[in-house]
Amino acid sequence: MRLRLRISTLALILIPAIWLAGWNGPAALARPADDSQKPVIFKSETTMVQVPTVITDNKGNHIHGLTKSDFQVFENRAEQKIAILEEVTPSRSRPSNMSTLPNTYTNLLFNADKRVALTMVVLDAVNTPFSDQETGREYLLKYLSENLQATTSVALMRITEKGVQKLSGLMDDPASVVAIVKNMKGETPATEGFAVSPQSFSSSPERLHLEQDAAQTEAQFQQEQAIDRTLRAFLAIAWSVCGVPGRKSLVWATGSFPFYVESGSPGPADPRLALLYERTMEALNDAQISVYPIDVRGLGSSETVNGPPPMHDLFNNTVGSGQAVLDQATARNRLLDATLHNLQVFAEMTGGRAFYNRNDLDRGFAQAVDDSSSYYVLGYYRNSQNLKPGWRSLQVKTDREGARVRARTGFLVGKTTLNPESTQQADESFALMSPFDSTGVPLMVRWNEATAKSGTDRNAEFAMIVPASNVIGETDAHPVNVDFIWEASRNGSSVVKEGHSVKGKVNPDGLARLKREGLYYKNSLKLPPGDYQVKFVVRDNLSGHVGSLTTPLSLH
Repeated sequence: MRLRLRISTLALILIPAIWLAGWNGPAALARPADDSQKPVIFKSETTMVQVPTVITDNKGNHIHGLTKSDFQVFENRAEQKIAILEEVTPSRSRPSNMSTLPNTYTNLLFNADKRVALTMVVLDAVNTPFSDQETGREYLLKYLSENLQATTSVALMRITEKGVQKLSGLMDDPASVVAIVKNMKGETPATEGFAVSPQSFSSSPERLHLEQDAAQTEAQFQQEQAIDRTLRAFLAIAWSVCGVPGRKSLVWATGSFPFYVESGSPGPADPRLALLYERTMEALNDAQISVYPIDVRGLGSSETVNGPPPMHDLFNNTVGSGQAVLDQATARNRLLDATLHNLQVFAEMTGGRAFYNRNDLDRGFAQAVDDSSSYYVLGYYRNSQNLKPGWRSLQVKTDREGARVRARTGFLVGKTTLNPESTQQADESFALMSPFDSTGVPLMVRWNEATAKSGTDRNAEFAMIVPASNVIGETDAHPVNVDFIWEASRNGSSVVKEGHSVKGKVNPDGLARLKREGLYYKNSLKLPPGDYQVKFVVRDNLSGHVGSLTTPLSLH
């Protein structure tokens, strides 16, 4: 395997040329492992906060025709001046595929000439017991078979121990979605079955204590892995649709929430996971995704959330007798309550709604689809002087009598929001490894015909084209700070990885042309004959937005 990362002051080849004044040379893509001694620099800029808001009457019917004067928006209890208000009624038809020239690829999901109602369904095999996965699949299959329309745009994904998988896309035929669900098989999560074995009680107390400690350590490790996989799945999904305008609904069929969450909480206790949680919450907010968790454990139960769980659930995997059984049953009751609380809070934080009894899969899916069919977008400018990281609570009110409001209860201002360069290396690594393409920066790649190189190698030329409006700063200096990265893989193994950085300022003479023609970057790959997958990544370090695109490459 060859692994190369070239950084040079002459790295940028622009056709048409890019006029850069005050050129400072490229920034290194690879940063030192320890950044703890570096000062954190928060950058102030004018940022609009957009709040998708669903307004219905007490019968669930959407209320139309409201104006700015009908709304109030509060951030941390302080009323904000509403700068924009847009009523959105997306098309319910499936979007059309992007048409491109031969050997040309794009990360744009579809022609965005009109807004469409998008619903994503995520089946969770990491946080859901094996038996409950099958129950959830059956209810989902029943609902989709009876209610999914031929024009509905639905994407189907699954979170597994190996990461998040895309089973069907937003433009796939709904009939194929039903077929996929019908043939789907469950998998046993790594966190399942960590109760101490009854056979341990035949051992000595010392032996039992050691086994309990070992089981607890292993359970904690597996739980941290579940948190990591869950957050990375949501981050990948958010990045995949963040370039699509408008509100999106995400139905999350799960058996539990992997950690305790509360509005304003820092997330998991582990610092690494806390940073991942922060980036994920920012991404969900930027992509305007509202999450609708559905607790699939209740689907096969005859009790609602307000009633007790079935006795076989309470005493499943318990050990000992008498007080020990009662204590474990009590603990499981508390775990059930905590899980439902977490699902509710997480839904409210994102502007969705949690569902948790046997009939709620139907209701949850229908609610998610309906909420995205009509909504308002309220926008206000965030106070650029408030550079304190943390949670910002949100509240949307309307004086329309009998109206019900559903909007997210807040948003997280993290390190990336205040200093986009702080997560530069982590973002680029994640984009390269993600199974999905990211749409935060629109990207087009065009391959030229490969030519012979020295020996048996072939030289494959490519061009990366980015709309300049997505990467040029809005200040008078018109700064540019962009990383271009590409990695070629063969049979799942990396063969070569390279990257260039561009950092400078655009002078006035070149600004108009760049906005008209875009940023055009040209380079080449030298590889032996064969079939490859090439992942291209563009990161705008001024905003922290990421675009990526995976293309095939055949050299023969």
